[in-house]
Amino acid sequence: MTLPRRAAFATLAFLLAAPGTRAQAAAPGRDPVQEERNRRLVVEFYEGAFIHRDFGVVRRLLAEDGRARFATLFNRILATGPEARSRIVRSAAEGDLVWLQVHAIPAPDAAGSTIVDVFRVTDGRIAEHWDVAQPA
Repeated sequence: MTLPRRAAFATLAFLLAAPGTRAQAAAPGRDPVQEERNRRLVVEFYEGAFIHRDFGVVRRLLAEDGRARFATLFNRILATGPEARSRIVRSAAEGDLVWLQVHAIPAPDAAGSTIVDVFRVTDGRIAEHWDVAQPA
């Protein structure tokens, strides 16, 4: 299926929006207000868990059935050491999916990795997560 030229550019603008911004146009049937809520929820989760290392945000924003699995990952992240850093480069949302492009650096002298995290939000909580990474 090929998108009409105008719809394709609106989608591209939305996906390339800088952090803290959102595209002006939305495709028919989309709810940009809910998508922005979902995007902000995921950014709050990521910053709380991975940048500030606050497990409280995990209990509040992650669906109950994923908390135990995430606790294992969270403990592994804490074990990597206080020098590990990450930052959100950009974020975007469409429907119940939110994407983050992240630059993660395990140590001050490392180049790090570029990561794309995809989250699915259901009922105001993160229900699923996928990611891909490559060296920066």
